[in-house]
Amino acid sequence: MGDSGSRVRAFAGRSATFVKGRPRSQQLVGGGLALALLTAPFGGFESVSASTLLGSIEIGVPMQVGPFEVTLEKVVTVPDLAPTVTPEPGRKLLVVVASVENTGNRPWGVRVLTDALPAPADGGIEANDLGKTNADVYDYDDTSQIRDINPGIRHKAVLVWQQDEDWSGDSVTLTVDELEWVGEDTVLRLSDERWRDLDRPVAQGVFPVEVRP
Repeated sequence: MGDSGSRVRAFAGRSATFVKGRPRSQQLVGGGLALALLTAPFGGFESVSASTLLGSIEIGVPMQVGPFEVTLEKVVTVPDLAPTVTPEPGRKLLVVVASVENTGNRPWGVRVLTDALPAPADGGIEANDLGKTNADVYDYDDTSQIRDINPGIRHKAVLVWQQDEDWSGDSVTLTVDELEWVGEDTVLRLSDERWRDLDRPVAQGVFPVEVRP
């Protein structure tokens, strides 16, 4: 248990070092929609405690995910977040509320974050029309969709997945994938200076889900 916690802190430290020094690769560890969300699920919620696996991810504990410092606040499931988000028929919404800050020195697309925080396998997540399961991300305060985060900017973010409406669990397993910094892409020759999701979990936690009818 102690060793795992130390590893988590070391990963976060190496990520912070990258912002200044940019090492070649990096292991990462790893959390309003104003009126709509205040009157729908989030306004009345208290932060919940998480029962974590290996102590890797905890509610209220910052973790470094690529260029972002992420602090998870709560996990909820709701039937709708209209007018901001309305699920397709037969689906509801699984929502993670988190504080997200870009601690780097350049803007980064939120896709870096949603690649590293994949849809929970036990959450009944449904792919969208494009076959993707990446979360959509919204600003808790002004309800706008977040696509990029500038350096030094902190958002209270709402990560939203569409979920099978028959899902009835009381917890989900959130996972953080390892990201690798690609300074120069000599293999795939796609683009240099980017974060690449290795699709390899480095941390996870089991979190209770607040259910709102």
